[in-house]
Amino acid sequence: MNRFNWTYIADNGTRHHVGLMHGPRSGHLLVYYNSKIIIIDFQILENKTYSFFIEDELCELSIERKKNQFYYGFTPNIKADTPLNRSRKKKKRKELYQSLAVLGSFMIIVLIASFAIYSFNRDFSNPSLKSQLLSMGKETHARILMAEEGNEKKVQYFFVVEGKPYTVETPFTEGETPILLDTGMPLHVGDEFTVRYLPGNPLLHNIAYDQPSKGTLEAYRERAIQTFRKSY
Repeated sequence: MNRFNWTYIADNGTRHHVGLMHGPRSGHLLVYYNSKIIIIDFQILENKTYSFFIEDELCELSIERKKNQFYYGFTPNIKADTPLNRSRKKKKRKELYQSLAVLGSFMIIVLIASFAIYSFNRDFSNPSLKSQLLSMGKETHARILMAEEGNEKKVQYFFVVEGKPYTVETPFTEGETPILLDTGMPLHVGDEFTVRYLPGNPLLHNIAYDQPSKGTLEAYRERAIQTFRKSY
């Protein structure tokens, strides 16, 4: 008579003892957990699997015959569509979203800190223009766009002052690798950044890539979350 037993610990910490007795010649089988008999079967001389519940957990007990030997296994079925497994998946999704939210918040804090440092240290190439922009300049947001010139795609940005649009070409050209700003963030079409301009001549302006709009900060967060999801 073959005898095997296992200990199953439920999610609430309760311990259950599962055991079987199997006659290798007759094939008669008895399965129990704790002091309760749950399966009686006869002439089990080939492979067979039994399913039963312990509390809310769907469990499987398997009998496998290899040559003249029997092998026994017991395991919870965590993939079956049961209320407990659905609850586990829901909990895992919630924990994942919480982790993503923490990661996203951390990324935003790091980005804001980086932008503050870059903004503090920013220096315009023209001291006179810098002085005028700081004293008389006004701010708006410029949006990144892409313009095709021959075989090249050049990055531009445009902004609107008093209903008049202004389009400015940047030194960036789209290539096989992402365009990285000094802040370390990749540049995307649609990103928006602060532009400080002179009201009398908006072409005299400065775009601050270290001062993205709130919408672009949120886009940074979403891109970080998507990158995190793809890595798992």
